[in-house]
Amino acid sequence: MALLGMGTLRGAYETRANGPDRDDGQPAAPRRRRPSRLDTGEREHGPALTVTVEEAARLLGISRTLAYELVTRGELPHLRLGRRIVVSRRALELMVDGGLLGQSSEPPGRA
Repeated sequence: MALLGMGTLRGAYETRANGPDRDDGQPAAPRRRRPSRLDTGEREHGPALTVTVEEAARLLGISRTLAYELVTRGELPHLRLGRRIVVSRRALELMVDGGLLGQSSEPPGRA
């Protein structure tokens, strides 16, 4: 008897979770989740000025480990805010464009 009750509740829960059924008896399509501002990197007042080292690595197309190595060597511009390390979006763009501190993306002597 308890199993019968559980099955009934489970069926009612699944119907509610999946949304109302359509007129033809088929379940409605699942709802799509809107990306949150955190997913898109935007905050209340526009995009965030900084990203985490992991996010910077993803944007640069490098591994997380390499990004932290570059931070340690001072090759990836970063800010230390307490125990947290963040990377400026603007500094990333300048670094990629070769304009940060006059550095180019090519080693010296190569053309």
